[in-house]
Amino acid sequence: MLSRTCGEHDGRRTPSRRVPQAVLVWQHGLAVAATKAVLYAAGFTAVHTITEVDQQLPR
Repeated sequence: MLSRTCGEHDGRRTPSRRVPQAVLVWQHGLAVAATKAVLYAAGFTAVHTITEVDQQLPR
């Protein structure tokens, strides 16, 4: 299942820049499967979790 955030973000793009729904679903699946354990096993030295609250903080 695709997150609402991904779909809303893509919907704000101009038609020529939108990503096909199947690609969004595929990318979302990869992100969900990329748990901390999987990323550390792949050689990443740091893994951070970003929440919706983090996304709303001023930049």
